[in-house]
Amino acid sequence: MDRARLLAFTAALLFMACLAMPAGARFIGTSVAFDRHFGDTIDVNVNPVVAGLSDTAFGMAGMNLGVTWGVDVDLGTMAGYPYCYGGLGAVTAGGVGCSVGLSMDEVHGAGFNGAEFGIPLAGQSLTSTHFDQAWSAQNQLNNANAILPFAGFPIM
Repeated sequence: MDRARLLAFTAALLFMACLAMPAGARFIGTSVAFDRHFGDTIDVNVNPVVAGLSDTAFGMAGMNLGVTWGVDVDLGTMAGYPYCYGGLGAVTAGGVGCSVGLSMDEVHGAGFNGAEFGIPLAGQSLTSTHFDQAWSAQNQLNNANAILPFAGFPIM
């Protein structure tokens, strides 16, 4: 009979300890955060080229081309042992993204004025083009793994 009482007392003591432990639970482990942006912009500028013949004729052209790229990484992971609970766990959360952008501004034109040579013809044209586009993708990552050896302990 004494053994049965001792076993019941030990079981009750362990049960009460499991209920009281969440208030004083501690964590042994580590966490790593990685938040970084890799990217750059490449800008090619062809200065306007103007060629002319006195006040009679001219031609011009110019272009600006830009490429922007980037990779964004924002990851955080934590792994450890929450003692007083038992078990081991690891959590990883974050996002990975990439982007590419292209922009172009271009202008060209020509003009003629024949009045200086007695030609009754004058005219000019100017054409411009603008292109601006960006493409991007974003991926999210959430992963949690835990090993809980005691199925009956309280989890908050």
